[in-house]
Amino acid sequence: MVKQMKIRESIESLVDSVAVAIFLILFLIGGYALVDAGMVDNSAAVDEEVMSIASQQQESPSFDFSELKAINPEIIAWLEIEGTNLNYPVLQTSNNSKYLVRDYRGEYSTSGAIFVDSRNDQLLDDFTIIYGHRMDGSKMFGEIANFSEKAFFDDHVAGVLYTEEGTYDLRVLAYSVLNIGTTTLYRLDDNRNDHNAAILEEALANARARGDNPSHETKLIMLSTCDKDSKHYRDVLLLSATKRGSAAAPSTPLAPGD
Repeated sequence: MVKQMKIRESIESLVDSVAVAIFLILFLIGGYALVDAGMVDNSAAVDEEVMSIASQQQESPSFDFSELKAINPEIIAWLEIEGTNLNYPVLQTSNNSKYLVRDYRGEYSTSGAIFVDSRNDQLLDDFTIIYGHRMDGSKMFGEIANFSEKAFFDDHVAGVLYTEEGTYDLRVLAYSVLNIGTTTLYRLDDNRNDHNAAILEEALANARARGDNPSHETKLIMLSTCDKDSKHYRDVLLLSATKRGSAAAPSTPLAPGD
């Protein structure tokens, strides 16, 4: 009987030890996940040094990129949509996959950075695509889907794009959801210049929310991110861009029900 009790106590002790070990492992895994999530969240934000540089330049008559290029020479613009958290440096390199996994400093980051399609001539083309990850907490391009709501859309139609070539005033034209299997808008080599009428037609045909209908002569910029419900779709904002100091192309308000 004594021997059986000792065996049972040994088994119970072993079970307790295993349970404690499992608990510690799960605790460590959970802790790592929280830390990792925090690191991802932090890497999606712009640090104070860079925000300070950008804020000073945004208040200047012209945006000087020298300090930002000292941090990363592949920074070519700064994008802001007024009233949102979308206030970020924009990069470009010859490989579109680079800034999917690197931040604006060029350091590894699962949140990536906001970048211009490598096929574009920086931001000089009639039609430019800018990519960014859809992040939680309204970071990166996480707020794009909010434009599906009319009230949000109407309250956040203005923005600014600072480039080395000049500053552009932005206007949000449409929030659209595109099927990447059928859309032609990502065929950038065919669309970069002199095809804005067709681009507008397709984007507006797939719009979930719309604003003004601009002249096809307006410079167009498309912000693109993943759709939360399907890997086969992309959520996009189509913007018009008017260079400051130039005559704005006429726009025609959409008729009710359009």
